[in-house]
Amino acid sequence: MNLRLNGLLLALDSAKCADCYISHAHSDHADAARSKGKRLLASPETLALLGKEGREAVQPADGVKLRLIGAGHMLGSTQLVAESDEGKFVYTGDFKLEDGLTVKGAEAEQCDCLLMESTYASPSTNFPARGKVREEIVRWVRKEGELNTVLLGGYSTGKAQELIATLNEGGIVPLVHPRIEKVCGIYERFGVKLKRIALDSPEGEELKKRNFVGVMPFHIVNRELAYDVSRLCGRGVATALATGWAGTFYYPVDKVFPLSDHADFGEMLDYLERAQPRKIWCCYGDSEYLAKALCAKGFDASPFAVRGEEGAKDAAQRTLVACEPMQR
Repeated sequence: MNLRLNGLLLALDSAKCADCYISHAHSDHADAARSKGKRLLASPETLALLGKEGREAVQPADGVKLRLIGAGHMLGSTQLVAESDEGKFVYTGDFKLEDGLTVKGAEAEQCDCLLMESTYASPSTNFPARGKVREEIVRWVRKEGELNTVLLGGYSTGKAQELIATLNEGGIVPLVHPRIEKVCGIYERFGVKLKRIALDSPEGEELKKRNFVGVMPFHIVNRELAYDVSRLCGRGVATALATGWAGTFYYPVDKVFPLSDHADFGEMLDYLERAQPRKIWCCYGDSEYLAKALCAKGFDASPFAVRGEEGAKDAAQRTLVACEPMQR
């Protein structure tokens, strides 16, 4: 997806142009950081998490004003605000409105045209209050931790740090996987304090001799890991994951907590009521489903998605021009 305003052509969470905007540091949005010769527009936190501090920055174009505002998804996540004489365009990237422990909730700014993520597109998606979910996590960890080692899984960048902060709020200092520890160091550089012990540190090696609470990358926490840890340590192991897809998919763990860093359908509607866009384009996730659901609520919404190899080539050329999409 590209944005064209006056003399500016800007790739949105892709690497299809010389100038590229990166909304946050998750790999599926950061192709431009892995490409040579791209000028980048992103928050300092995002650039640090991607190891791209010092990369050449996008230069402003005449008649176009670019701003970044908070997205609430993870440390450094932003939304893009682009203004010209033709109007104001906002791209949300991944966002959530409710505050977390490591990041404030998203801002919502009035605009003419909005490009909005649709990860959780179903009107039936209704996440519990995140504070209540965090309390449930701490209660479960304390109970299981009386007899077992406890392993919690979350994405190494973003969700894992929110889990650590959740445990800290409950007075628990977890052991953390080296990949997560590296990210925690960058969070602390930007003022997010996280009490934890590195799994491979001398203190961590000592703590592993008894029951402990660990925060691990999402993809390695499963029954196989529980079996291996139990066999090596000679003790019971309880496993859990934190994901917005809890209750939707099966995961081979003991417990799944519905802790999401995305907006649910209700938050999307709340955002739209604040932003009051005259036109909405939905991207990522099930954009067609979300667009239909929003139209049923009275919004002017359309999917901005192209499928297939030929469509992917076309998508690289599609732009939003002066707050309106170029027709094929």
